[in-house]
Amino acid sequence: MAIVNCKDSSGVNALADVNVKLYALIKSADGKTTYTGDITQSGTTNTAGQVRFEFKLPAILDILAVRSKGTQTLTGTGIIKLEEGSTTEKTILLK
Repeated sequence: MAIVNCKDSSGVNALADVNVKLYALIKSADGKTTYTGDITQSGTTNTAGQVRFEFKLPAILDILAVRSKGTQTLTGTGIIKLEEGSTTEKTILLK
């Protein structure tokens, strides 16, 4: 299981309604092209700034978190390493 916590740039305040995408970037055999692999999941953070994802196999995934409110858009990125049989938690700071 992957748990992603989204907070403001100070790292103190949890952010609700953040769209979070977990995905794998794959490079072509010649290394010239990068594309998104088949493993992707998306979700939205709850009032505690948290979203959970279920994966059956180990993986290393990129995280993209975006929150748009009015004319302001906050974004944050990261990487999460998932291991079989355990829960991995990652905090993303949005700026």
